[in-house]
Amino acid sequence: MPKSPEFSPSEDEPKNETQEELEVFDLRLNKGELNELLRDLKFKKEELEESASKMVRKNQVERKELLSNRAAVLGSIIGKAEGSQENEK
Repeated sequence: MPKSPEFSPSEDEPKNETQEELEVFDLRLNKGELNELLRDLKFKKEELEESASKMVRKNQVERKELLSNRAAVLGSIIGKAEGSQENEK
């Protein structure tokens, strides 16, 4: 006989209080760290863009495209992070 859904283990089960408290603490602690990481990501994005713009030889075209794509991905992540921070305010 199949078990009813109410008795089956689920990921929706409540977490214990310690886990929830740690998650809240991590969110508060990480806000400053996130700002620092965001600055680092912006710097890395600029480095990637500069490297990509310098690669002009034919054998480096593929590498240039790869670096440009990475810079675009970092730009997207930065945009989402900044949007998330603005939503928190």
